[in-house]
Amino acid sequence: MPLSSNDLKLYYNELLIREKRAEAYLDNPARTSIEHEKWMPEFEKILVELNNALEKIKNFKTDEVVLGFNLDKVQK
Repeated sequence: MPLSSNDLKLYYNELLIREKRAEAYLDNPARTSIEHEKWMPEFEKILVELNNALEKIKNFKTDEVVLGFNLDKVQK
């Protein structure tokens, strides 16, 4: 069963939180190249999933891509 628009947006928001945390982790100067190599494939998977979710959502604004969707406005 396909996800509803609201469910897709919620999923996107959850992925976006993971992406921001992963980015902060990888951007930390204390990370070694070994840590980067270990976690970069997982980071790339998150990015692919974000793009897949956006393809399914279809209609979105640039700020929603960056900040996530305001689900209080979403019709249920």
